[in-house]
Amino acid sequence: MKKLLKQDLITKLLEKHQVLRDDDARLICNVWAEEMKNMNIDPNKFAEIFHLFKNGYLSSPETIRRGRQKIQELEPNLRGELYYKRHKEQDTWRQDLGY
Repeated sequence: MKKLLKQDLITKLLEKHQVLRDDDARLICNVWAEEMKNMNIDPNKFAEIFHLFKNGYLSSPETIRRGRQKIQELEPNLRGELYYKRHKEQDTWRQDLGY
């Protein structure tokens, strides 16, 4: 799903369900449910996971992402190939921009 379409979906959900405006976990679950519907996957199959996530029993994607970033900052041996590719490109950009 393209970024703009995701923003449209999020806007639609926030307009339709006021409770989602203050609850990121519920918003995430609703976005995932809509995405699953678009893939012809029954979101009810994941109802228990949604319930666990919504009620804080599962880690949020953002917490996991931030945790990965911090660990990779402290433990360079755990960095992926994209890290090195991105930093190599960063050096090229700096040279191109004259820094």
